[in-house]
Amino acid sequence: MKYIFDTNILIYFVEQQSGVEKYFTESFLLENEIITSPVIRIEILSYAEITKEEKLKIEGILSVFRVEEINRELEDIAIHFRKEHKLKLGDAIIAATAFQHSATLVTNNTKDFKNISEIRIESPMRGK
Repeated sequence: MKYIFDTNILIYFVEQQSGVEKYFTESFLLENEIITSPVIRIEILSYAEITKEEKLKIEGILSVFRVEEINRELEDIAIHFRKEHKLKLGDAIIAATAFQHSATLVTNNTKDFKNISEIRIESPMRGK
């Protein structure tokens, strides 16, 4: 199965918060294809409170994900999602990436994406 992790999932991973650990186990990473977008790298590495050690950990985990570049088709999908669902630019690109690659979006920001019926969403913190 294909997954894309929203920026908040990577932050929870770095901060070792419970609920996301299953997505970073060796077996999960080997059994599934994890993709990412340049916008996710930009968002997380510009996070104000990131330490040097956390930056290294993030760069390490991102290096095992396949980076999906932003192309014209993705731009058009992001434009549609942004206009139709009033998304922030970063969220529109992340949702468009999930859609374009038929990937499940793993996020705890479900409220931002809940009205986008074209993508699958999974929340590790649901019910907590």
